[in-house]
Amino acid sequence: VFSVQTPFRKAASLESEVTQGKGLVNAALKNNVKRFVYSSVDRGGPRSDKGEPSPVPHFENKRQIEDYLRLQADKSEMRYAILRPASSWRTL
Repeated sequence: VFSVQTPFRKAASLESEVTQGKGLVNAALKNNVKRFVYSSVDRGGPRSDKGEPSPVPHFENKRQIEDYLRLQADKSEMRYAILRPASSWRTL
């Protein structure tokens, strides 16, 4: 599974991004998916791995989905990768 969510589409919201991301993790686990790749966002280099909340709402959503993916996948046999391309929050 390759997972990408955005709150910036028609009828989307910050809340729906998290709901959709967590829902996809759950569906992958339910269907015995072996590999899950999540497209997140860089939140300050090494700070991205510390799980610190972000002041940018869209980035915070990504962090919450990352945390959920880790927690759920670590209880299963599903392996995962998190990609963090850079983004400028000023353009969002």
